[in-house]
Amino acid sequence: MALLKTIYAESETDPGQWFVWKQEGEETIEFKVRHLPPAERKRINLKHLGKKRRLSLGNRVEQEYEVNAQAEATREMAAYCLMDSKGFTFPAGPMLAERLTEALGEKVGASVTLDGHWSEDVKDLMLRSGFGAELQAFIDEKAAEILQQKKDEEGEASGN
Repeated sequence: MALLKTIYAESETDPGQWFVWKQEGEETIEFKVRHLPPAERKRINLKHLGKKRRLSLGNRVEQEYEVNAQAEATREMAAYCLMDSKGFTFPAGPMLAERLTEALGEKVGASVTLDGHWSEDVKDLMLRSGFGAELQAFIDEKAAEILQQKKDEEGEASGN
């Protein structure tokens, strides 16, 4: 049981793992992802979903509120797990370029490379962008893979 606790406590110092997101010809986009410990998942869920409030505008509005809260929780979990990228260069439309310029604190040109520049503001901006849902799903899948690998390694180490 002590080994299991190690998995959950080590995430802050977790070096993460590199995964290929997309590959076209010789161009490869990779993301460095770490796992999401259950305690961190619980904290994020409580932050966004823990206190359910009844809205007096009816069931439809209440459901919409919960869906929005779940989307925010999912986005924050993905931001926690995303560490860095390699080869992540893309053409930035004017609106995204303006927001990235503000988030990065430097002028963004016609194309943007975010490798090594994943601040919390940049993560939030990119996870809310047009391909944010696809990126979130990829990060969630890889973070779950890492956690499962760690659990499997622990099971082998304990003789189970």
